[in-house]
Amino acid sequence: MNHLFDLTNLLILPVWLALILQPRGPLAARFMQPPWICGLLAILYGTLILPNFTSLLPLLLRPRLQEIQLLLSSPLGATAAWLHFLCLDLFLARSIWRDALERGASLPFLRLCLILNLLFGPLGLLLYGLGRPKIIPRAV
Repeated sequence: MNHLFDLTNLLILPVWLALILQPRGPLAARFMQPPWICGLLAILYGTLILPNFTSLLPLLLRPRLQEIQLLLSSPLGATAAWLHFLCLDLFLARSIWRDALERGASLPFLRLCLILNLLFGPLGLLLYGLGRPKIIPRAV
């Protein structure tokens, strides 16, 4: 599990760096269109979850805090949850990135939203949602 955890972190690092440092650059566009990296993370997630599907399904259909806590404290549960976060946070970042570029958002605002998205997923979405109606225009 440690190797998979480390590998996925290394896999997405260039993507996040491109998105944050050069959001209008060709590398960010290549990583984000199509969202192949999210698909790869989803496949890795599936390889962990599907063999354990029958034991996980009842737990997830009727979640109880103690059982979820126990699951997440295991190497399988923590790695699967991390892949889940990576995949969905990156997919969300892709949506923010595309919308911000189409609307001409300022780079500082976009970068702040992406950094929050990377570190605290929902907070990046919240900030972008609050700033989106009155997007801070980029300098000409």
